[in-house]
Amino acid sequence: MKKNHVYSKLYYHVIWKTKNKQPIIMPEFKDDLYHYIGQIVKTKGWHLIAIGGIHDHIHILVQMEPQNTISDLVCKIKSNSSRLIKTQFMADFAWQEGYGVFSVDRHSIKRIKNYILNQEQHHNVKRN
Repeated sequence: MKKNHVYSKLYYHVIWKTKNKQPIIMPEFKDDLYHYIGQIVKTKGWHLIAIGGIHDHIHILVQMEPQNTISDLVCKIKSNSSRLIKTQFMADFAWQEGYGVFSVDRHSIKRIKNYILNQEQHHNVKRN
């Protein structure tokens, strides 16, 4: 089926953790990591709506096309971001296997976006 004959608005809230929930997503590279993840999402043709997290996990809200899969998205993000962190910031960094994913209806996008962007407040984490 040709892409121009398909209409979709598929939104997903995806969460993944550092290996063993180690608190190793440091403030000094968090912004670079989020930007890098955003670039991965963009190059795949997906739309990143929000990204956030704290020292041991990341949340993203994305809009994807139906021909793409969540597992492909997470695999690309985790493998590429892990390589970035290992080469530039922390040689022994690793993501935990697996992830959580929730479909999001269009009426909940604003609420989920705010939840993701306010993870530090939600978890009572003080900024450095």
